[in-house]
Amino acid sequence: MVTGLVDQYENLSLHTQKGIEFLEKYGHFIRDRCAIEMDYAGKLRDRGSKSGRVGLTEGECDITLVQLVA
Repeated sequence: MVTGLVDQYENLSLHTQKGIEFLEKYGHFIRDRCAIEMDYAGKLRDRGSKSGRVGLTEGECDITLVQLVA
């Protein structure tokens, strides 16, 4: 019946394996990036609390955006 088709199992298997390897590498990258960002967020939070500026509302801040940019 079907004479021109060749079994593509090897090609499909290779393509699938490459996809799995890519997703594993991407997963490791995301995990490492998440750890770095969580560490950075913690340090930033600590630094903010040390400066004593945490919890100020916009009206309580003594510096304006114009002064900050200038």
